[in-house]
Amino acid sequence: MFRNFVTIAVRDLIKHKTHTAINLIGLAVAVAMCLLIFLFVQDELSYDNFHVFKDRVYRLVGLQPQVDSTIRADTPLPLPLGPLYCDQMPGIESMTRWVRAHVVVETGSEAAADVVTYVDSTFLDILTFPLLYGDSATALNEQNQVVIGRREALAYFGHENAVGERLEYQVAGKMHSALVTGVAADIPHNSSIHFTLLQRIEDYPAWSRYRDNWNSWRCLTYVKLKPNARPRDIEAAGATFAYNNIPNEKQNLAMQMDSTRFALQPICDMHLNLAGRWDLRTSGSIKNSYILTGIALLVLIIACLNYIILALGVSTGRVREVGMRKVLGAVPGQLARQFMVEALILAGTAVAFGVALAELGLPVFNEMTGKTFHSTFQGGWPVFVLLGALAIIVGSVAGAAPSAIMSRVKPILALKGQFRTGSLARISWLLVTVQFALTIFLIFGALTISRQMSFLNSADLGYDKNNLMVIPTHASAQGEGERVVDRLRDTVQSDPYILGVSGTSIAFSEGSDINHWSRDHEERWAYFYAVDPDYIKTMGIQLVAGRDFDPNRSTDRDQAVILNETAAKQYGLDHQVGEVLPEFTFEKDGPEVRVIGIVKDHNFLSLKNTVDPMLLHIHPGNWIEDVLVRIAPGHLADEMPRIASVWRTTFPNLPYNPELLEDMLAGQYDTEHHWQQVTLVASLIAIIIACMGLFGQVTLTIARRTKEIGIRKVLGASVASVAVLLTGRLL
Repeated sequence: MFRNFVTIAVRDLIKHKTHTAINLIGLAVAVAMCLLIFLFVQDELSYDNFHVFKDRVYRLVGLQPQVDSTIRADTPLPLPLGPLYCDQMPGIESMTRWVRAHVVVETGSEAAADVVTYVDSTFLDILTFPLLYGDSATALNEQNQVVIGRREALAYFGHENAVGERLEYQVAGKMHSALVTGVAADIPHNSSIHFTLLQRIEDYPAWSRYRDNWNSWRCLTYVKLKPNARPRDIEAAGATFAYNNIPNEKQNLAMQMDSTRFALQPICDMHLNLAGRWDLRTSGSIKNSYILTGIALLVLIIACLNYIILALGVSTGRVREVGMRKVLGAVPGQLARQFMVEALILAGTAVAFGVALAELGLPVFNEMTGKTFHSTFQGGWPVFVLLGALAIIVGSVAGAAPSAIMSRVKPILALKGQFRTGSLARISWLLVTVQFALTIFLIFGALTISRQMSFLNSADLGYDKNNLMVIPTHASAQGEGERVVDRLRDTVQSDPYILGVSGTSIAFSEGSDINHWSRDHEERWAYFYAVDPDYIKTMGIQLVAGRDFDPNRSTDRDQAVILNETAAKQYGLDHQVGEVLPEFTFEKDGPEVRVIGIVKDHNFLSLKNTVDPMLLHIHPGNWIEDVLVRIAPGHLADEMPRIASVWRTTFPNLPYNPELLEDMLAGQYDTEHHWQQVTLVASLIAIIIACMGLFGQVTLTIARRTKEIGIRKVLGASVASVAVLLTGRLL
């Protein structure tokens, strides 16, 4: 019996080639999209799952209540917090901190820029990145030891097994030498944590400055729980941790720590759930994964509706066949299975074609989403489960309506040609309406994202982002970055097309330095930017009150700051200048600091962030890490090679890695750009599938009304009138 079902199903599908092709193409494209999006979501959910102790490793997140009753979350925490928290909290086995610094590695006659990640000796025990060479248990036991990546070993030493070699690098204005004690395997792509060089945190250039500093929140902290320890119990025990364990003078010094609580975020949750203002740059979003899954399901539903609509149309031509089968003894169940087998065969074929389409479209999908998939089957056995489920579910859903309706046909009416198709027509038009409503919903979503991207690209940021080069100084020592800025400014000052040269501790989009202090037990905080005196002019930021920094005034170096409007308002200064910033000093027992100017609020972070308090200063205790070069409009292409030549001549031992600020800012919205492309493609596919379904309906209508069309033509009907007759209802 089943063989007979299959034979008849294949014959009928071949007989209606046009409609079979329409359904096959629509379902295959939908299956391909579902498969690709499944790979994407599976990859997003797999982040950090490769760690041995993934279920016991958590990131520490600081939660601070605000005056507006909200809770502010911070992932960077003070350096002294981690060890104290680990010692005092029950259930915590070990902890490691994470802070980074730029270095210049000496490789023969050349210099290469790199980043050292400074961690505790327990790092490789908590986060189990495997070593190709060396022992992870002892690789970071001592200071001046370094674990390097495999690629770095090849680049710096010419061979993978670099254990025993010495790495020479410059940091904080001094040359350092570290013994290579381990070579790490390539970090998996689905890791939230990346590093190239690892050293003990005691080797951190600013260790002596920040090891007991509760003001500066700059260090990520990870903890490993004891077996069977429950995060909720630890969080509950830590509710009063700060109040009970941190000395009062330190609480009052900066952070109002007595009101701070600490949450434990699972390491596998970091990629998809941002926990703070300064979180991982390469992160995803669980909401985006849900949205992408929803888009795939909508396209699949649209394709299934196509099949149902065309199947109902084709089935009206098979009424007599159904009637004859019933006369010959077929029962409704057999007829229902016949139509269901046809749907399942078509669905299975569509799945096979869908896999082929997904393989062909993989490079395009990678480009749109920023992934690096090399095969649709790299997802393992879940992919095969998905494909089987899609074939069964799509076939069952698509074949359910035709099976239910045609199995109830009365044989006498069918053989007499008196079977009424009005109900089928009404169902078909209802499904068409639903189909196009879903398509319009997708189009609306795509247009919304396009408008958002247009806003992100054209919004007034409060400064001029165009024609501005950002060049890392690779000079971590105090004052060294300023000397680089000054020398470059002096060298290019005669060039009429270079409008300004300045420097900053952190370029926009590259992170931030958040500092805290208190006034009468009320917490104050701001994003700190150490800048060159020409910074405001070079960036094109508007000064709304007071004056700019004056390099000829010695007091501006350690007794002056410039606030943005948000900070001035929060501190109760409004547009007043000359006021002392209460209870704030750059150094302990240092001179009081005055507000000499207020700049207009500008988006120094992404447009996805609100404009928070910001403080500019030229205090020599901070390091200038980036040079800013403003170039005259229309001369960027000509001036960039000249600046490169000047840099290599003036600073032969410093790497030259320029970027355009405009490109750096655009990188903040890569995720949004990917979503724009995905939704546009999904909307286009939905429109094409829906239009193919309408085409199929029109062909069915023409086939049923061929004689009527002929008679109308004989009676003088024009082509236009016949076209309106056939398509008017669709419109």
